[in-house]
Parts: sequence; structure tokens; C-alpha cells
Amino acid sequence: MDQAIYFKFTVIPDPESKQTNTTGTISTVTLFADSNNFYDSQYLVPSQRPTLEAVLKGKESDIPKSSNALVIRENTWVMLQVRNSDNIEHVFHLHGHTFYVLKHGKLLHKRAVVDSITTYPRRDSIQVPMCSGGLGGTGEAGCIPGYVNLLVHFNHPGVWLFHCHVEWHMATGLAMTFVNTAGLERVSAQIPGDWFDGCAALTS
Repeated sequence: MDQAIYFKFTVIPDPESKQTNTTGTISTVTLFADSNNFYDSQYLVPSQRPTLEAVLKGKESDIPKSSNALVIRENTWVMLQVRNSDNIEHVFHLHGHTFYVLKHGKLLHKRAVVDSITTYPRRDSIQVPMCSGGLGGTGEAGCIPGYVNLLVHFNHPGVWLFHCHVEWHMATGLAMTFVNTAGLERVSAQIPGDWFDGCAALTS
């Protein structure tokens, strides 16, 4: 394992819903890594240019903070722990890669017991257990977060979403972006010259 990343998320009432007298929600994510951290950040679809286009043109500075982007080193094995602070399960999906499911359950702060099995399930989507129980009862107020430990081999150049597979949860911001810039010249050579014209038309 080359790197450990801790990713937690929650779904909360939209602060603006009080002003508009609605019942909307937003989703926020927090990430701890050795190269970048972000806290309670809501993912928003880039309004100016797609993240892949920005990276291919060498303009990583154009990637907005709301893309929740994390640059990953090429050919890196990453232990990704996903923590769920919401009181329902969420199914997360990783684009462009598969991962091994090492562990899942509740964050009980107990010593981890290494399983005797030698073959771990390999998936591209995983259901993260809900936050429940605890001294404060069920729900976010006093529950014990659920978690999964995933082992990912990031060996594909490109820009890859990691997001909740419930469509409206993703729409409210429950997503992040992994960026692997090594070998992008191979990707660029395969993309037609007019590929991003449609995106430009939407933002013009």
C-alpha cells in the first residue's frame, strides 16, 4: 500500500431551504490525504470546462475546489476508507477502476482482526453501512458511523469520479474526483478534436 485516504460524507438540510421555505438537502464530503484535504465540501459539476479538458490542457489550476479533486500518483495502491455519517446506506461507485473490499462494518475503535481469507471481493461499487446505534440513539446525533475499507490500484490515466450511485444524492454533491495525470498524452491522442465542442456550447 502506497497511500491511505480517509473519506467521510453526510447529507444535511440545505441552509438556503429556510429562506426559500423548501425541504432541500445538500451532501458534503471531507477527505484527508497526504497531498490534499478538504472539509464539508459539496461537489458541483464544473460550469466552465470539464475537469478532463482542464487536465489535458495542463491547466490543473482551472479545476474548481468544488470538483473535490485529488491528484493520485501513477500506479499507486491506495487504501481508501469510506465513512458514512448518514442514517441510511449509500452505494458508492468508482469510475475507471475496480477495488478490493478489505473490511466493512462500524467504527467501534477496536483492534482490527485480519481475516484468514486470501481472496477479497473485487468490485466497482460498494454499499457503505449506515450510521446507527451508539449512546445517542439512531441517526446522525449520536450514531456510530459505518465504513468500508477499499484497496484501489490507480493504474489508468484520466479523471475518475467516485460518487454515490443514488442519482439525487450525487446531484446534491455526494461525489469527488480522482485525477491521474501520468500517461495522459496517450489519452489525449485518442480524443477527437471536436470532442469538447459540445461542452463549450453549453457554457457559452
